[in-house]
Amino acid sequence: MILPALISHYDRLAADEESGVAPQGYSRQKVSFIVTVRGDGAGTVSDARQSITAANDKVRLVARSVVVPGQSKPPGSGINPCMLWDNAAYLLGYKPDDPKPERTRACFEAFRDRHAALADEIDDDGFRAVVAFLKSWDPEAFAPSETVAESLASFGAFRFEAEERFVHERETVDAWYRATLENDPDARTDDDGMAFSLTTGRPARIARLHEPKIKGVWGAQSSGATLVSFNCQAFESYGKSQGENAPVAEADAFKYCTALNNLLANPDRRAQIGDATVVWWADGISPEEAFEVFGAVFGTASSSTTPDDKEDSSKAGKLKAAMSDLARGVAPAELAGNETGFHVLGLSPNAARLSVRFWWDGTVGQMINRVKQYHAEMQLGEWEEHRPISLRMVVRETAMRRGGERDDKAVPPRLSGDLYRSIVLGTPYPESLLDAILRRIRLDGDITATQARVLKACLIRRGVNMQQHLDPDYPSTAYQCGRLFGTLDFAHRVANPGSNSTLAGRYLRSAMATPGVLMGHLEARTQVHLRKLPDDAERFFNDEICEISARLSPPLPSHLLGVDQSIFMLGYYKQLKWLENNVASTRSGSISLLRRYRTIRGEWVRSRIECRVLDALHRHRVTYIYEPLRLLGDGVPRVPDLVVRGATPSNDLYIEVAGGWKDNMNAYNARHDAKLKEYTSSGISNEGGENGRLRVLDFRSHYPTNDEWDDMTYVINPLRDALPVTIHTDNSTETEEN
Repeated sequence: MILPALISHYDRLAADEESGVAPQGYSRQKVSFIVTVRGDGAGTVSDARQSITAANDKVRLVARSVVVPGQSKPPGSGINPCMLWDNAAYLLGYKPDDPKPERTRACFEAFRDRHAALADEIDDDGFRAVVAFLKSWDPEAFAPSETVAESLASFGAFRFEAEERFVHERETVDAWYRATLENDPDARTDDDGMAFSLTTGRPARIARLHEPKIKGVWGAQSSGATLVSFNCQAFESYGKSQGENAPVAEADAFKYCTALNNLLANPDRRAQIGDATVVWWADGISPEEAFEVFGAVFGTASSSTTPDDKEDSSKAGKLKAAMSDLARGVAPAELAGNETGFHVLGLSPNAARLSVRFWWDGTVGQMINRVKQYHAEMQLGEWEEHRPISLRMVVRETAMRRGGERDDKAVPPRLSGDLYRSIVLGTPYPESLLDAILRRIRLDGDITATQARVLKACLIRRGVNMQQHLDPDYPSTAYQCGRLFGTLDFAHRVANPGSNSTLAGRYLRSAMATPGVLMGHLEARTQVHLRKLPDDAERFFNDEICEISARLSPPLPSHLLGVDQSIFMLGYYKQLKWLENNVASTRSGSISLLRRYRTIRGEWVRSRIECRVLDALHRHRVTYIYEPLRLLGDGVPRVPDLVVRGATPSNDLYIEVAGGWKDNMNAYNARHDAKLKEYTSSGISNEGGENGRLRVLDFRSHYPTNDEWDDMTYVINPLRDALPVTIHTDNSTETEEN
């Protein structure tokens, strides 16, 4: 229920003296100039704008937000002066380059006459000074300075002599105004306008118009728009007019409109996602981290600014830690189970009205879990650091490049809003996102890391099982075709260092759509280039091509559609990244194979002892990841030998294989000891830490021969108490509960 949630939010703001929310009968307006009056009626006009220093150190002047009596009036509503505040035409009879000076003069006279008529009712020195000023003021003699003239573009208010407060804030004036609200002669009496309110279910006086109007929605009228309105007979039923068609109490209409305006004015609670303006809020006292995390995902201004003081630096550090946890699939403990209500509302402009694009109503914990799900789906590649991907980064990957940068203006306006809705509601990502990413890949002839992450996330939401790391056994012809094309492309690059022409640049569009037509031709063409490489490098690429080809049953698919093209591109990208970690090349043409031993699973590893350990785990059906990137405590990318993933990071098992190093053993031992210290500082220890457990298989003192080697003795038994997965032996199945 949108309106009750906004009404409750207003009640909480009203109870907080520091919130500054306007009470009923008042509104918050932008005041840019002040008229300071004295008791004798003399007055001066001054600039009231405040100086704000932007992130680029540029200083700009902005109007002050002030609570004033009454609401702003819509344009074209005739001559309707406000109470002790208004624009320069009413307060001073001034408008630069005025095309209608007669109307401006009439506005000033109406403003003067209204206040003069109240001089006997309001017994206040400040108010009498305002009346005296208005009676003596000559608009034609007013010649403002350049700075003051700039400030007259917005509203102005009165001050009495040296007081800091405004005249409308003086006790006598404010008491008189509140009394007029209670004794409004235009208010409906008896049962006129009474009905059951939809927001409370109780009888109340129904609002004809829902005011104040909503301001701050991108694309809507600058004077404000309405969330609920009936301004044509075609929208009305049963002889009811205006707000009676959707009965909401006058007090509740004011509350929800004011609460929504308050949210729209707060950059920490608002984000622009395509054509949708999104706001979010929580019930009661909510952890500030929840708002910061939510805002950081969707790219609000507050999450992208650089903190200048220690308090902001501390908040930024907490936010970075929370986002890092979410990127690794872990929700912050203080937020994950938080049952405080959390609401998200997306609005789009529709002429003088607002359309609700989406609405989500849940708890802080549920929202954090949705954000965690989004981040987990966007992570790809154990060779890369887990990092948060904002929604803005996602949609920018669909745009063309101009001067090396993505053109934000080329992003389809509805795409951002549709993606936002999918994240919040937990539904599949929009079809248009997958199509836009694939189209951009075809046009660019290349795939970026973020594009690959988006493809993976889209597939997961469609029910396709797609792992983060390269999976040589993945049962998809499209995936294996992508791996094969990635190997051919990489081999072509290595064999032709410095060349600007690549297979991907020339054939990626065709290969991802019609692999059966091209792959045989490209494989034969690559064989010519492989002959340029050293024998061991040529053998490496030929072995990899043969291993992938053995998983493909002819004929290869002649056509691939959207989902299969995405799977093809993920196979291509993962294989390319895996090869980059296996082969080092230079522009001079020298080749260095970083991994020279192949496991029975088809992986290339650095040492023979690592090959034996991995083969042992594979025979016992333990799923592992070889050499994933993990940033340890010192921030240096240190690569664990193996990782066996558990249900949570604390259950992950990190395995180090020590031994097999022949040369300079002292240097090897020093590197090994430094690595173990960094594990400890990163919350990974032998006893178990918040980020995982560590086990070292140490073969430095004894390297077992083929006859001595035994899987259980050298691999399984030392890991038995820490493995978070099921161990399969020849005769039985042993389950480790960790």
